[in-house]
Amino acid sequence: MQRMFILTALLAAALASSVCAQPGAQGGALKQPDLIATLKGHRETVKYVRFSPDGTQLVSQAADQVLLWHIPTKKSTVVLSTSVMAPARFTPDGKQIILEYLGKEAQLYDIATGKLRTIESDPANTGGFSDDGLARIEFTESGAKLHKLTKPYDPTSAQKTQAVDAPYPSRLMREFTGIAPFNLQGTTLAVKGADRDIQLWQVDSGKRIAVLKDSQGLWYTFSPDGKLLAAECGVYNPGAGLMPTLKGHSFRIYDVATGRPRAVLVTQEHHALLPGPVFSADGRLICGGSNASIQVWNTATGKVVATMEKSGGHFGQIAFRKDGRMVAATVFSESSVLIWNAATGKRTHTVASPTCKPDFSPDGQTLAVGTGRGEIQLLRPR
Repeated sequence: MQRMFILTALLAAALASSVCAQPGAQGGALKQPDLIATLKGHRETVKYVRFSPDGTQLVSQAADQVLLWHIPTKKSTVVLSTSVMAPARFTPDGKQIILEYLGKEAQLYDIATGKLRTIESDPANTGGFSDDGLARIEFTESGAKLHKLTKPYDPTSAQKTQAVDAPYPSRLMREFTGIAPFNLQGTTLAVKGADRDIQLWQVDSGKRIAVLKDSQGLWYTFSPDGKLLAAECGVYNPGAGLMPTLKGHSFRIYDVATGRPRAVLVTQEHHALLPGPVFSADGRLICGGSNASIQVWNTATGKVVATMEKSGGHFGQIAFRKDGRMVAATVFSESSVLIWNAATGKRTHTVASPTCKPDFSPDGQTLAVGTGRGEIQLLRPR
């Protein structure tokens, strides 16, 4: 798994960045997004960017440091003078930033005071908090423990602890994706059991809700409203070298309340380094990548809404605009971020950039992308 991280980092570091015009997949010149601003502060390739819930701030990560940007003034504050493994994320109220060193510790940065507080320190048991900070998963040699907390991000305030059947596969997923397996509401936990099937646990009661069969892939993610879960399915082949594949690959959409599958979304053969599926904000659409293309499906019917292709290379991270009308994704070999109309699959913009996950602002008007020069470009697709 560490080799996968290293490969991704090497690919990202090798890519240069600038805004350029390229021919569109359907012919003719692509529209160029308006460059709103260029934020300069990092000395290394920017690996992650993420907007705050209200869109007024942005957190960026590179190997040298983690920065917090105030979008109206374009000024930055140093959050951390080093890098962290997992993507930094804002708490739901936008007042704090969660910084996680997978396998080491986790810290909480208070934006108002500028103070850092360690919230997890045991290298062996770092499992992650829910976004509201009121639930925590702890991995142990015998399985895992689900803790219900009375104070946000305070492990000492655990009022209820439930043993969970979640051995190595869940920790592997956690270390590979950097995402704590809770829904955004902090009400449901999804972990893999010994048989690699996904188990759903209710946080408040500590009871297991359902076991999702045939969910053998590595990636899984909740819809924004927490009512659906998308999981990779297929036969995982870890012996395929640096880029293991899933044969007979598909995504399966499950109803969280019942554990029943709602739809099966079939893709082409899939490399494990490619990102997992991404829901639109309303959960009505889901976007996922294979080696050759990205597809958008209707989550209720399982039907393909649009297929987005490229000339070559592997897809990196995917971002959905909040209204579900636009999809942006990085492509390793093309050193670019490609933007499509999610309804038609037509490519509308190309922005030369390293393999940094793009992120749309909450209002959908601005796209942030990182560059190999340590800059963040704020763009407005037209």
